Amino acid sequence: MSKTRKQQKAVSRKLARRKARPGRGLFATPPKQPSVERAKEWPVLECLIAAEWQRPAALSQIVVARRSPLGEVAMASFLVDLGCLGVKDAMTRYFPSEAAYRQTFLTKLKSVQKMQKCSLDLAAKVIGEAIQYARDLGFEPHPDSQVALPILEGTHPEDCPDRVPLGGENGKPLFFAGPYDDPQRIIRTLERTVGPGNFDYMVAIGGPDDFFDEVP
Repeated sequence: MSKTRKQQKAVSRKLARRKARPGRGLFATPPKQPSVERAKEWPVLECLIAAEWQRPAALSQIVVARRSPLGEVAMASFLVDLGCLGVKDAMTRYFPSEAAYRQTFLTKLKSVQKMQKCSLDLAAKVIGEAIQYARDLGFEPHPDSQVALPILEGTHPEDCPDRVPLGGENGKPLFFAGPYDDPQRIIRTLERTVGPGNFDYMVAIGGPDDFFDEVP
């Protein structure tokens, strides 16, 4: 298995482990919080994207944070699969201060995936094109993305010159099976929308900690 696929597997496994521990870690279930709608016009604090987001079929985290005049921070995070499934997960959080945002969220995020700064337009372009690509293949974005998307208010993705690499290295859709995916359902959908032989996929062999294999 290539170094790239090993890295992809490691990111997927780390994210899954954090999500599987309720009440702890990056994906802990938070108390009820106000909608990100109230923060969509706050000034942008920062936008972050996975450093290797341009790698074919990348599984990338995107974070958009806005800060209110009083110093509180609203954040939306999107887990984006550019190979096939689009927005696989999304969440929003509120923090009483920028320090709280950096200490309780950002530090944990950077332990999972190397991040870099990006423009709000680029973040919106990557998310938007990933959603449309996945819809063309028969997949809708994660339901929580509807709560998170308002944080992209005021963006102009059409002004962003960066190309978004969709699909695998050969241009075909590439499904990389994660621990919460239903591979049979996803493969059946791809067979219906693009036809057998017109996509690639990678599935786990053995348990969740075993290696992944690419199937043509």
